[in-house]
Amino acid sequence: LSSAVSQLESIPGKFSLNTRLRSEEFETPSKDTGGTSIRARYGYTTPSFNGFTALVEGETLSRIGDDADELPGLDNAGDGTDLNQLWVQYKDADLGSAKLGRQIYVLDDQRFVGHVGWRQNIQTFDAFTGAVTAIDNLTLKAFYFNGVERVNAASDQLDSIGLNLTYKFAPS
Repeated sequence: LSSAVSQLESIPGKFSLNTRLRSEEFETPSKDTGGTSIRARYGYTTPSFNGFTALVEGETLSRIGDDADELPGLDNAGDGTDLNQLWVQYKDADLGSAKLGRQIYVLDDQRFVGHVGWRQNIQTFDAFTGAVTAIDNLTLKAFYFNGVERVNAASDQLDSIGLNLTYKFAPS
């Protein structure tokens, strides 16, 4: 195992691993249910090359226990492994960034556009996104969404565009 770890450490870029064990109880007037699940998210981000980076990330969700035939609430994504993210990005420190592929995308406080990170399965978008940061304290974000992978494992086709302009008046 130490040999495999030292081989991984010699590869440029960054490997990631994130796991979460979750137990939930769900009660409604018509149904009481519960479940336990474990999620593993793993990926690799390339080192930057002339401003370009790329990421590939998978996610495996497994239910634990014989009575966990249904996870409560919106987490009923089921067992399995999915491609979570796969994108390429260009970043310029003075101008901004552009990203193409399946990605996590959030705007402001995530009230309307976000990844629903407190769920076992996060929401990702098939998208082209960009941010212009050339003016101090001003950020202009633009996006085109072609699809969304929802927290319950549903996939929806989209054809959505949006702009978001943020100006930071003070650090607070």
